[in-house]
Amino acid sequence: MKPLSLGRQIAYYRKKAGLSQAELGAAVGMSANAIGYYEKNQRKPNIITLLNLAKTFNISLDTLFGLESPENAGETNILRTYRNLNDLGQDRVLEYAMILEENPKFSNNSSVVG
Repeated sequence: MKPLSLGRQIAYYRKKAGLSQAELGAAVGMSANAIGYYEKNQRKPNIITLLNLAKTFNISLDTLFGLESPENAGETNILRTYRNLNDLGQDRVLEYAMILEENPKFSNNSSVVG
């Protein structure tokens, strides 16, 4: 399946976030008109704007460009968050993950015994 154009990706993630063009523009420091131009592929955002858009949507640039499936985007965000934690925070995440994995209510692993 061919990825959406960058403009359509921006529109998709803006709508998914429940933002108007004006709200997204305010979040990334530009006008609603500029967001509209991006969404219509009439202009291309610069790298700083791309980074700000991805950060606002809480997705990677790969996801914004349609190079990474949205299904993998969640894993990427979890990994990014994990890497931003200190050692104590990372240890706590692993503890919670193991507790959740052992609980059949939360696990996809059918071999886990509850």
